[in-house]
Amino acid sequence: GLAVTIIAAGLASCSKIDDPDTPDPSSGPNIGTYLWGEELYPMGADGAKTLAEMYSKTNIKTLYLLVKGTNGRVGFLANPGGEYEPDRTDRDLLQEVTTAMHDKNIKVYAWIYASEDSCYAKKFPAEACHHFRSGPHNKHIDLNSTAFSDYLARMINVIRENYKVDGIMFDHLRYNGLYFGWSDKDFKSMTTDPEIGMTLDEYNEAVRLMAATYNYPIAKNSDGRYVYNAENPEIQENIPNAIFDAAEKRNAAVLKLMKYRELTVDRISTALLSACKSIPTMYASMPEVVTAPPAATLSYGTTINDTYLFTYVSPMLYSADYGEDAEWVKKGCNFLLSHKYDCVPSLQAYRPGTTESLTVDVAAAKSTGCKNYNLFRSLTYDIARVAVPKANNINLTYFKGTNSPVGTVKIKFSDASKIQNITLGGAFSGVQYTLNGNVLTISGDNFHSIGEEGVITFELSDKISVTGVESDRIVWMDID
Repeated sequence: GLAVTIIAAGLASCSKIDDPDTPDPSSGPNIGTYLWGEELYPMGADGAKTLAEMYSKTNIKTLYLLVKGTNGRVGFLANPGGEYEPDRTDRDLLQEVTTAMHDKNIKVYAWIYASEDSCYAKKFPAEACHHFRSGPHNKHIDLNSTAFSDYLARMINVIRENYKVDGIMFDHLRYNGLYFGWSDKDFKSMTTDPEIGMTLDEYNEAVRLMAATYNYPIAKNSDGRYVYNAENPEIQENIPNAIFDAAEKRNAAVLKLMKYRELTVDRISTALLSACKSIPTMYASMPEVVTAPPAATLSYGTTINDTYLFTYVSPMLYSADYGEDAEWVKKGCNFLLSHKYDCVPSLQAYRPGTTESLTVDVAAAKSTGCKNYNLFRSLTYDIARVAVPKANNINLTYFKGTNSPVGTVKIKFSDASKIQNITLGGAFSGVQYTLNGNVLTISGDNFHSIGEEGVITFELSDKISVTGVESDRIVWMDID
């Protein structure tokens, strides 16, 4: 079937769970969180220390710091060749973050947004990736460009040699959609590369199916190949999923297009992984890679395979953004686990997600055997840390994790009748609360800045559990 073709190339061979070099997922929870570096600036020079102190009191053990985003500017100052444009010259965020996090035994991965780079595209416009309709893009780079892969490899070398990072996180190491990758160079590669072996007729058939999927008008140019042409179209069809249906039917032209895109992602991934040396790596995959492989292979050039060595895969299972539920999260995790990959799913901890959606997504991921997961992203959620030091006590620490007011906090219990005494401290000191049924409601607080804590101790007559914590913010419940 088609799966034989799909599970062929594109996503590096993530290390298997039974690989002795891979950390044992059963050794305890290891939660990760993503951080946009620019959000540290408003927190001042000690922002990284503030986050490290807060995370050290939770099960967050890894932080992914964005060191190169879509604009191409970097969050570090080491720049021996002078070819990288720092985001700011007065702050070395990577140094600040690695120092602060390591002081609290929290790992730091340098998070690289690979395929988009406005700075590079501005300097080297000929290296741009071509959109089928609009041509060269102002930030998407041609993944076949060895000059660009060398540029990123040198960046990895700079990071690896000058900062004590614990790993590299690759994001957007892929095409940005099926409508990207249609330059003259792409056409030449598809029709001259012996590994692809596409004829002009097959190329045109693939273009026709892609154009029909997106309702693009096309016409043949002087070379006899179909290109975008809105002024004098020869064909304009509106057949949603035309090319994906053709892939399911093993259309020869579409399979060759898939192979070309897979090999393209393979080649740049291999080059970048070589630069990582022995540092652990994580691959952030689009959710379609694990929930709808044919679409992922065609659209992004990525899939699951056994050909190279990313240490972990983190499917971006952002259920609220995709209008999906917890079963979708389970499906994605189970797909990776069924192939024996070390799956560390990334879950949505930002709006339009909610506390409820995050809670059920975490439960869904853990139910598949994924004890470790990532939260996207820091400074978009508060944290409720629940600890049970002994049978007749529950300690709950509420951390302010966003710039927004905490507001009303509601704590739900399995059986609140067993609560004998409640003591409030920290940012909850002196505030009013009511206990109605199994819900404790705290109205008002003294939280002012990120990292502040409100502490509540519940003395119990018998063992009960905290079943939920809600506020005006998204709340991640951190329970051992």
